[in-house]
Amino acid sequence: MKTVHPHDDRDIRELMASARLELPFDDFEDSVMEHINREEMMRPVVLQTLKLRWIFFFAGVVCGVLISVLLPAIEGSVFGIPPGVLAAVFQVFFVLLVFLQIDSLLSAKSEWQPKI
Repeated sequence: MKTVHPHDDRDIRELMASARLELPFDDFEDSVMEHINREEMMRPVVLQTLKLRWIFFFAGVVCGVLISVLLPAIEGSVFGIPPGVLAAVFQVFFVLLVFLQIDSLLSAKSEWQPKI
């Protein structure tokens, strides 16, 4: 077992005193606390917005699926484009849009989840 000498304690005190950090500017702590308070005040608004984003995402998916199902049932062409081609183009854009929105929603959700 190591014995502690009185001069070791003094050396540690001197080392700790010389290792004191200086803040970048005088009101650094105040500005950090203000930023934290502002973020906490915004949290309910952001969570409500995220909930609305998910609701409108699912509503858009339902509408997109309905349009995707109904497009091939159109008789005749639209602007000279056969319904099958129109449905295929719509479905490709629809799938791309769904993936982009899912990515956006998941990244927004993970950004505002509580950090442990």
